[in-house]
Amino acid sequence: MANDLVRSAKTRFSFGRIMEKNMFDIAADDACKNNNNGYIHFDGPIASKESARMKTIVRNKTVIKKFRFMPFITYEVVSNKYSIVDNKPKVKKKKRTISLASHHDSFVFRYYASLLTQYYDDFSKKNEFSDCAVAYRKKQKKSNITTAKEVFDFMYDNDLVWVFKGDFKGFFDNLDHKYLKKMVANVMQEPRLPDDWYSVIKAITSYRSISKDNLLKAIKRERHGKLYKISSGMTYFKSRRQFSDFVKNKKIKISRKNLVGIPQGTTISAVLANVYMIDFDRSLFNCIKNYGGIYRRYSDDFIVCIPKENLSINEFIALKNKIMNLSQETLKLTIEPTKTKSFLYDRNRGDIRLISGSNITKTSALSYLGFVFDGINVSIRPKSIYKFIYKSKRNVSLLGMSENIWKTIPMLKSDYHGKSRIVKYLIKDQNNHKNFVLRKRIVKRYISIPAKILPRISMMSYAETSQYMMDKGEKYKVGVKKQVVKQIIKNQKKLAEYRKNN
Repeated sequence: MANDLVRSAKTRFSFGRIMEKNMFDIAADDACKNNNNGYIHFDGPIASKESARMKTIVRNKTVIKKFRFMPFITYEVVSNKYSIVDNKPKVKKKKRTISLASHHDSFVFRYYASLLTQYYDDFSKKNEFSDCAVAYRKKQKKSNITTAKEVFDFMYDNDLVWVFKGDFKGFFDNLDHKYLKKMVANVMQEPRLPDDWYSVIKAITSYRSISKDNLLKAIKRERHGKLYKISSGMTYFKSRRQFSDFVKNKKIKISRKNLVGIPQGTTISAVLANVYMIDFDRSLFNCIKNYGGIYRRYSDDFIVCIPKENLSINEFIALKNKIMNLSQETLKLTIEPTKTKSFLYDRNRGDIRLISGSNITKTSALSYLGFVFDGINVSIRPKSIYKFIYKSKRNVSLLGMSENIWKTIPMLKSDYHGKSRIVKYLIKDQNNHKNFVLRKRIVKRYISIPAKILPRISMMSYAETSQYMMDKGEKYKVGVKKQVVKQIIKNQKKLAEYRKNN
């Protein structure tokens, strides 16, 4: 009997310990789990022992209130932007600025991002608009595929539907700081931002930055490009003091304080964007719900669908103008006119027609979150397919050349007397593990068709997942998988031809 009571007490104590894990414990654990040490910054990467110390620091509000955040390091990445102009594919270069927070600053941002996510989830559920914002919501387990299907299903389930699709211009770059701070306080149900929160939000809004190119040039000029190795990894400076002296002596230039917008890609940026949109989302969600429609927003893309029987065309156009004014007045954000389109979906006709002014005009198609719906068929948007074709050509050729090198090396070895640098490189390449991994990756992404649905590691696995999910309900034709399989078969034939000729 006594033993049973002891066991029962231990069980209750154990259960109590589990229940004691509050939002602050969860946030601290999240900050440790998602620790990314794969880049060099002004401070060193955070090792496991340092993580334990940082967990204590982030939970001390007095310390965070006075926390000295470091400048961001910024650099530009150039990527290809694929588009279809006059039914012809075009490739343009697109520049995007990447902003990296220091390792310790990033830990703080992760902690507060986790807290803010929990506040946001509770607030949106309590106010019954949780379903409308679908991006950056891990707990909801929604994606662009599930959201696109939800919209297409709604359209199909109603005979005639008005559709309004919009896009916010320069979304992250134009967020108003004063309004953002107000919305963070609102979601926390505080009259004003607590001091520690004010410090964190100020660090992500009124930040300063240093160009990576200028930083590397300064380091090369002052100490011949020398970096420092500490126990946890590499760093640009041995200590904060050394960095401060570097700046004070005007060896590197720091930008002025940022006045509008927040950097994309930081651990707290995504949830801040959703918090910023709360009033807009709530107002629009309730308004569209009253018309029997749906409103969904995926980051800076949003869509409104309303059954035609509930609105005349003039009322629909008036509502569209009201939404555009609401964005400007409430958010100080402009809805991009060139990316804003209105449609009428007609299930009986099996088409989607474009609305121009107050007139229903030519047959068109709705492009939404990477998919195109023409009223009967769902497919991957043309520029995504062209991007896959473009990358396929380059990578299949690379794989073919690589295989040809493998065949050539044994012959080159027999004639090699240490004179040819190219031959020496090729022999080294044959046993290069990184190149083997690269070749294997090309096969997975552009050559193979998996027998079962795999995690999203390739265009084929993405198409498999999309096809499986979109097919549920059998409401419209889905040709997503067919599009990708067609190109992969071409890739296989091209590789076979390359092998045959070499």
